Amino acid sequence: MVGVDEFESRLNSTSSSKSELTSVGEAANLYSFIKHFNIPGDLVRENLVKMRNGSADDDFIR
Repeated sequence: MVGVDEFESRLNSTSSSKSELTSVGEAANLYSFIKHFNIPGDLVRENLVKMRNGSADDDFIR
């Protein structure tokens, strides 16, 4: 769903150790990642179920 470079860029710009962001919607977390990259809810649910079940294909990063 999201390329590694895009993910790392977002993470580096929002990491709590590298920024002064305080909003849950802006700081580096799963919620802000989903919102920032506009990932559809059905895909989020599908991937979270895969992660819970230990699927090898259980990542938001491609």
